Amino acid sequence: MENVLHRPTLHHDTIILPNENFLVFLHNGSDKYIEEITVIDRETGEIVHRINLKDVFPAEVYEEYDGQLADVGDWTHVNTIWKLEDEDAVLLSARQQDTIIKMTYPEGEIEWLFGYPDQWHTDLEEYVLESIDDQLKYPAGQHAVMEMPDQDGNDSTLDIMLFDNNNILTRGDEEISEDYSRAVQYRVDQENLTVEEIWSYGEERGEELYTAIVSDADYLPASEMF
Repeated sequence: MENVLHRPTLHHDTIILPNENFLVFLHNGSDKYIEEITVIDRETGEIVHRINLKDVFPAEVYEEYDGQLADVGDWTHVNTIWKLEDEDAVLLSARQQDTIIKMTYPEGEIEWLFGYPDQWHTDLEEYVLESIDDQLKYPAGQHAVMEMPDQDGNDSTLDIMLFDNNNILTRGDEEISEDYSRAVQYRVDQENLTVEEIWSYGEERGEELYTAIVSDADYLPASEMF
């Protein structure tokens, strides 16, 4: 049977840009395993812009990856792409790296990385967010990162929500991995490259709420809840 990963595959998210084109994430499971942020012309179906993640990260990051699905080269497994409303940037949830990536768009340059602070390539350490709380729980195997409305009236901060599966693929606290999953809100100070946790739900439910894969968390304004 043909390995479906050998065909270019649209992965998880499709976003309609203001110009009506589609912003998607594609991966190709060939021997070179290409993962790309891709813009597709709505009218013609032509690819009009690409950002290959191998051009963004040091080669050692993908060449030396030995985690889940390493046999097919799946070194990031991006499961969410989110276009920020007021910035020329996107958020990516890189499941295999247990990391949220903020990247300029359309240039494709890293602005910050939110993941457990250990085991980073030296060329990436300057981008890793620093927690202002020693007890902060970092995401692991996460899904569904999204931008939230401004929560604190501070232009330098960005509030995000995600579903933290708490299933470590690359980096994190092994002692609590797979004990629970949760929805969680973080606040990123983008000037000082720091992060804090604002709210979470799920840890108190323990293994009852644990899921390794399929999952989501969404922000709902109070007016939409009832």
